[in-house]
Amino acid sequence: MPQLVFWPLACGKTVKSIGNSLVRFIIKLLISVGMIILCSQIGRKLPTLGGLLAVMPLTGLIVLLWLYSDNPGNFDIMTAYAKGALWGIIPSTLFFAVAFVCFRRHLPLWKVLCASFTVWIVAAAVHQLVLGESEKKNTACTPGECRMQNVEEIATEDSESTERKESGTDGSK
Repeated sequence: MPQLVFWPLACGKTVKSIGNSLVRFIIKLLISVGMIILCSQIGRKLPTLGGLLAVMPLTGLIVLLWLYSDNPGNFDIMTAYAKGALWGIIPSTLFFAVAFVCFRRHLPLWKVLCASFTVWIVAAAVHQLVLGESEKKNTACTPGECRMQNVEEIATEDSESTERKESGTDGSK
């Protein structure tokens, strides 16, 4: 077990970089927890406003900022996250629709949560089956790799276009 403590150092990370990562993680944690506490406190006085704040894009914005700060310039990850969040609205809406119906029937909290989470899990599984297939096609890359891939694609397209023009097969006269 002691060798696990030094695993990050064995992977080439310095004590300073581990410390910086830990500080960043703690800041992220405090801001995220602060948002949850704020929404629950507002929800005590104004339940509909608390619900609106809890599901508003503010939480999505926080995750978006954390992803971008961890992967600057990697728009593939940002696009995939936005796509997942957009289509993730459907399972979340179903969760709250089931909860609404169950609360209207005065069911106990544990039954409401069981029913709501069951529907959410099924919808989330469908979400991942549908979107997971497209994710397999789009492999993530580091910002530098993505830029190089884009440069290579542009260079290939330019050279193919030049070859077609030289050979006279570009469709122009």
